[in-house]
Amino acid sequence: MIKILERKELMKAESILFNVLKNNVAVVRSPGFNKWFHDTYPNIVGINETDGKKEQHHILGSLGSLKGTDLLSMPVSRSEHQEAEKHKSEFCIENLAQAINILQRYVVFLESIGASSSS
Repeated sequence: MIKILERKELMKAESILFNVLKNNVAVVRSPGFNKWFHDTYPNIVGINETDGKKEQHHILGSLGSLKGTDLLSMPVSRSEHQEAEKHKSEFCIENLAQAINILQRYVVFLESIGASSSS
């Protein structure tokens, strides 16, 4: 018999998964990824700007001023960013696939540079 999870159980499962990811994924500072990210998503703005453009959100959150890994980031609006901060685990789990897809696009970009430089 398949059990349908109630909202409270689902939130607990999301929280557990989020904490496992946050506590076990290495924090990587990657200026190269951040440059590519901002070039690929050119409407990314600094954290203090509020003109409706997108911001870079680290989906594993932060601890004080130390952000989670740069490599799991996604573009979000300012209001989405504020919501993500309020509901970190839920936002992370719902958007993990998108962040992984962005990371895969970066890997393909790096491979294309390597392939063109070795030719």
